[in-house]
Amino acid sequence: GFPINPQLQRWVVSPPPGEQHAGSTVHHVVVEMSFSEAIGTDGGGEIHIYAPEGFDLAAPMQCAPQIGEVLGGEKKRLGVVQSLAECVQKTWERYPTANAASWDTMTTVCYAYIGANGLNACRPLTEEEAQNSQSARRLQADGGDACAGITAHVCAFAVSDRACHAYALRDQHQLPLEPTCDGNEMVFRFTGGENLPALAVVEFQITTRNPPRNPSLVNSFWSIEQFDSSMGLKYSGSAHGWHVIPLLDDVTIKLTGVLQSSGSLSQLTINFMPASDADALQIIAMNPAGFDLSGATISQQGRSVVEKDISSATVSMTIIGEVALDFPVMLDDVVLSRPGRTEFHVLTFKETLKADETLLVTDESTFSVPGRIDVAQPTLQTIYSLQPEVYPDRANFRPRIDDIAVAAFTLRFGAAVAAGDVLVVTAPPFTFTDDANFIMSFTDGTSVEAVATEWEIVDGGNALHATLEVELNLNLEYTLQFLVRTGPLANNNERWLFETRRNTVVALPVNTNDASVPGFELVHSVALTLNVGRVAPRTLVDVELIMDPGEARPTQFVLYAPSGYTFPIGSCIQGSILPSSKVLSCRRL
Repeated sequence: GFPINPQLQRWVVSPPPGEQHAGSTVHHVVVEMSFSEAIGTDGGGEIHIYAPEGFDLAAPMQCAPQIGEVLGGEKKRLGVVQSLAECVQKTWERYPTANAASWDTMTTVCYAYIGANGLNACRPLTEEEAQNSQSARRLQADGGDACAGITAHVCAFAVSDRACHAYALRDQHQLPLEPTCDGNEMVFRFTGGENLPALAVVEFQITTRNPPRNPSLVNSFWSIEQFDSSMGLKYSGSAHGWHVIPLLDDVTIKLTGVLQSSGSLSQLTINFMPASDADALQIIAMNPAGFDLSGATISQQGRSVVEKDISSATVSMTIIGEVALDFPVMLDDVVLSRPGRTEFHVLTFKETLKADETLLVTDESTFSVPGRIDVAQPTLQTIYSLQPEVYPDRANFRPRIDDIAVAAFTLRFGAAVAAGDVLVVTAPPFTFTDDANFIMSFTDGTSVEAVATEWEIVDGGNALHATLEVELNLNLEYTLQFLVRTGPLANNNERWLFETRRNTVVALPVNTNDASVPGFELVHSVALTLNVGRVAPRTLVDVELIMDPGEARPTQFVLYAPSGYTFPIGSCIQGSILPSSKVLSCRRL
């Protein structure tokens, strides 16, 4: 026959309450073990504990923070974090084989490096810089620092026999040994001076990291082996582990609708790489407040919205594990939230059971909802309106096609606008010229203060960019005025778009009015020619007037004489009115 190893008296592994997700850190895993015979009495022996494949029992790798750059290796973006320490923790959770990490103090983006060749370090990071992100950002402006201009905090992980992660005995007298951990293996070594009494229950806790995928049924057991001093196997046991919910990889949720401002009805586009087969996708809007998915729809073949409420929508669809989607999920008729960075919870289901899940999708994987710009009092006047005392009549004329006019608007912003942000104005086919005379100001009731007086014309004259000199108050209305060349038609159907942008390269603005301001109605140009001979002052004079109305098709023609001129009482037409006459009457006003 063959030898049979006796089972342990007690072997239990208990995770903390709640669901367990792939790649996440699991605190306070409680392990209990007991043997029917004393252990270590023969002068040695070992206890080996094996977590399922993919678990990591060792403490996170340590590193000495530096200022500099990582050399070589495969670079993995891990999103926005607040410190290098947080970046190192995130690296340990997502990429346990990584050997370096970096954190950019300006963008606050974390990167993990697999197979890095080392560091090009300027100097060690001070304790204040390591703990204070504001202090870290001042490095770039500190001209007296040898590392001025270098914005990255970096570290290379030390290669060593790592200690077990947060190992702690419930009773220090139970087992006076400190285990070592390497990957998913924990080892207790008896050197001769220690022993574990028969039937004594050893209870300890440890922190681990879940694997990136749920282990198969065969590989989901925690096992234990006890060896005597000659490494002969004496005891063995196994305990079933816990279910790990796989992560959805590369989840992105983007704002792709035409309307983008807070409170608008728009479209979200969701994409991801599934780990498991599924037949439904659920998206939950967590932040900011104000999302409304209760009217969400989808028009893609083979997909339909089967459940929806204020904060969530469930889409019925076919999902194949580890196979990219044929095309992203496009969710229409979603009411956008208040302005700010968005956070979502995304999960898939297979026959109502949870298949994959990502608890938090945010930062670069999502978007920031732009604030709404409310536009009031839109006006378009001729340039003569700037000097009504000089041009009392022409100041009231309506602007003509393809002419210089004065545009004015009142704006109120829904999201914070910082000094240095850029206000963008477009209204094609209207164009802007370098002499736009742009000014943006507000009044506090007693005085007017300009907030933007510098501008540039871009995109061949189709857009005006004005740099804001001060932070704008969300409770104030701001007036802007500028010169613009009107379109070629009386009705151009132009839409006036106002946006503020922090970076003109970023796809979404900070604020927008979604081009909600309709266009202005213009008047056609009229060609006018006057012929008159030499005349004396204060005498009646015959004037020959030739007028080409173009496309105006007028029914009435009003002629304004220069200041000091008057028309005679009665008819001002010389000669008789004939059936072929174009002008039927003329009288002074």
